[in-house]
Amino acid sequence: ACFTLARGIVDIFIGPELQALRDSSVTAFRIFAASFLLVGFNIAVSGYFTSVERAAEALVISAGRGLVLMAGCLIVMTGIFGGAGIWWSPLVSETACLAVTGLLLLITAGRTPSGIKKNDSRCSERQKVLSDNGQHFLLSQTEFHA
Repeated sequence: ACFTLARGIVDIFIGPELQALRDSSVTAFRIFAASFLLVGFNIAVSGYFTSVERAAEALVISAGRGLVLMAGCLIVMTGIFGGAGIWWSPLVSETACLAVTGLLLLITAGRTPSGIKKNDSRCSERQKVLSDNGQHFLLSQTEFHA
């Protein structure tokens, strides 16, 4: 909707006498709106990592998308594209964060918060997967038997 309705949304805030500003605002709005397609996934995965007691991974995603990647992208994109780089920075930043998020998911796949694989025979029964109505839950308490 933001792509097709961009002109109408901009027209609400900028009068017809400022046509050049309206045209550049429509372009900026469309570029900036594209970043929101990626925001949800990054935030949801950060919440997932928090819920499974993986605070470090959640922090990497949150700090990355909120400060580190955004600041880096602002510096690089404005250096390359000038003022237009400001509008490309959120999209590039969220895309970079999505790559980091995907990498963190791959690295942590199949691991409990303590780093022991779920199917490790040395884990206690309390740590292994429990089944309830077809859904699987993993307890955060782990006993490791050497």
